[in-house]
Amino acid sequence: MMDKIAYAFGQFAGSIGSIGVGMGVLLTESIANALDNHKEQIKQALINTFDAKGDMFKAAGNIAQEFGDSIYKILTSEGAIKIGRSYRRDVHQCLR
Repeated sequence: MMDKIAYAFGQFAGSIGSIGVGMGVLLTESIANALDNHKEQIKQALINTFDAKGDMFKAAGNIAQEFGDSIYKILTSEGAIKIGRSYRRDVHQCLR
């Protein structure tokens, strides 16, 4: 009788294991099929994401370049040069 009970428990455990493996196969195959069916959509979404990020970095670069150009124009303008010349003259007179 103990042999039959042990064998029945083995069958029960085996069937639970088989169900678990079957669920794992179902899940992985479903994911694989979904990815395969949507491969082009996924690639296009990634490309669009990288394009958008590239555009953001390009815009940030353009802003930095314009900012630098503006500061350069301000610092090299005639008015700024006159201010610098008078400041230098004032400092030089104070140091005498």
